[in-house]
Amino acid sequence: MKTPLLLALSLAAATHSLAQSSSAVAPPAQPAPQIVFVDPDGPEAAEIRRIGESAMNRLSFTMVSELNTAIAKGGLEAAVDVAHLTHLKWVNSRLENWPQITAAKLTSLRLRTPLNSPDAADKLALDRIKEELSSSPSPSSVLVQRIGPAGGTPEWRVYRPIGVAPVCIRCHGNAENQSATLHAKLMERYPVDNATGFEAGQWRGLMRVTVDLTPPPSAKPAIKQP
Repeated sequence: MKTPLLLALSLAAATHSLAQSSSAVAPPAQPAPQIVFVDPDGPEAAEIRRIGESAMNRLSFTMVSELNTAIAKGGLEAAVDVAHLTHLKWVNSRLENWPQITAAKLTSLRLRTPLNSPDAADKLALDRIKEELSSSPSPSSVLVQRIGPAGGTPEWRVYRPIGVAPVCIRCHGNAENQSATLHAKLMERYPVDNATGFEAGQWRGLMRVTVDLTPPPSAKPAIKQP
């Protein structure tokens, strides 16, 4: 029979062991957010779509301008260093001069860089366009997504399919047609590259912006001097 001291130590050890086991129990899994495609022509999505498409028009123009400027200055090798959408300026997590935009992204099922990997909502949008292309040469020109729990504040995303322009073929076409210098540059920057072998006019992926209609955080008020 254990002495009172040994019994107390045994109970303390058992209690400590149970406490450790309890703390190791994982918290209950949170339900996955609801991801719903909203009719882009419906009234619910009208303002979201307007802002999203306007922003993507601006971003597309910026991308093409950056690419053409880089090619003019240093050839295709210089253009490789122009990482699309990575030079955007953000203020308080909002796109500079476009405060309703809180995120911008290019993504694809055939990635050049893991940085553009789709999340769960992006993947649903990519799969939807892929499915549409399997039955029609003209997929949706825009997708609008609402993400979030029922009754909560949703996240709104607007997607636009992007195609392969003739100028894109020089870096995204048949790798055997690339110069040795260009190929080496691409391999240096993108060692795992699945974004080659495209033809002009093919679907490349999606551009996406996240739209937030709530007012952006206001700047701190100036401190009044006494």
